[in-house]
Amino acid sequence: MKLRVIPIVAVLLVLLSAGTHDARAVTVNFQGLTGDGQGLLGHSFVSAGSIAHMSAFYSGVGVAGPYTAVVSPDAFDTTTGNELPLGTNAPGTPFAATTLPGPHGLEGLGLSGPLHISVSGFTLNVGSVVDLSFSGLIENRIYRNGIAAIFEETAPGVFNQVASWSNATFDIDIDYNTGNITNTFNGTLDPGSLSFFPTVWTGTSFDPVDVAGTSSQGPFGAFSVTTSFDVDTAIPEPGSLLVFAIGLVGMSSLRRRRQS
Repeated sequence: MKLRVIPIVAVLLVLLSAGTHDARAVTVNFQGLTGDGQGLLGHSFVSAGSIAHMSAFYSGVGVAGPYTAVVSPDAFDTTTGNELPLGTNAPGTPFAATTLPGPHGLEGLGLSGPLHISVSGFTLNVGSVVDLSFSGLIENRIYRNGIAAIFEETAPGVFNQVASWSNATFDIDIDYNTGNITNTFNGTLDPGSLSFFPTVWTGTSFDPVDVAGTSSQGPFGAFSVTTSFDVDTAIPEPGSLLVFAIGLVGMSSLRRRRQS
């Protein structure tokens, strides 16, 4: 009779462990943590007066013009103006944003170190009324054809790429009433990336873009960035892992008894 009870208990415990996962979405928060407290850089400044459909709007809100590129800090060589590949930027400021101190929520999926976002290649077509427009005092910019990557810092100064996106866009709204900037990222997750990373995420910044030449990063613009994304996947709860282990012990015990 006992031999019949043990397998039933063991199987039930394993089944329970498979179903007792935390299915909530984990929100991972990032913040620009460069030397000057800012994040993404604008590059290749274009004068407002050269953009016919936007010049009146920019004049009304006191903006000298937009930047046609969005990249990570130091993604452009400050001497030559050439864009640098992701991962080869100057030490200390290679990332657009970094997870805030403390757990980021993905430890249950095997990522225990801080996470960093790096972006490059995002460009704005200032002549397009689709990609550059306004409504009231809100300006909309769509930066296209960029790439982005996320790195886990596995040890101080040691980075392992865990995800990347291509053919990406940043859809950015700038509210000149408040100075707030909101964005939506959309990209194709590349092969080799951890599959639980989303292809769409949203973010918010709280400082307007600097005018050309005032950023400490050089003759470019910069703005602080706070962005986040949700990972909608089942992450095992500690309790469910314990139940799973007990189930395995029960099944192992059953095997030994039958073999004897």
